Amino acid sequence: MSKCTSGDWQALFGTEAPQRLPAITELAVAWQQQILLHGDIPAAVARDLKVVAGEVAAARSKEAAMAPPPAHPLRANSASRTAHTRNAVAQAGKAALPTASSQLQPGTRLVKAHGGRNHVVQVTANGFDYEGQQFRSLSAIARHITGTHWNGLLFFGLRQRRTYPRRAHG
Repeated sequence: MSKCTSGDWQALFGTEAPQRLPAITELAVAWQQQILLHGDIPAAVARDLKVVAGEVAAARSKEAAMAPPPAHPLRANSASRTAHTRNAVAQAGKAALPTASSQLQPGTRLVKAHGGRNHVVQVTANGFDYEGQQFRSLSAIARHITGTHWNGLLFFGLRQRRTYPRRAHG
């Protein structure tokens, strides 16, 4: 990683660079440069991350309330704490996250031209209606239409396929 200058920070954030924690300052500059170059994370991903973070925090506070205090704080077993934290994260990950398609409002109509005809999907409160049948996901409808697995958001044009530059081997 190249050293960031206070000019980099000033140009990106419009304030004076903090004098403490230069390693974190460098990471913040690199992160902001990546956002400017490639764009920030999608809103659906940010929302899902907030949900998981809240569930992890709730699991940690519940675990802390239930755990007996260590016999001596300087001798507390860090491996045990790490295992507890991993369990809390795993439990939070098992919770149902809202899907990206949950951003669609009931009543929205999606139209996809495929196979020489237009396919119309109606968003309902409980899922999606396609040709009088109820589906739980756009992926299920895309599979029904094409006979192959598709990401429903990609199939209906609600998300673009990400492309990454090829890595130079050498």
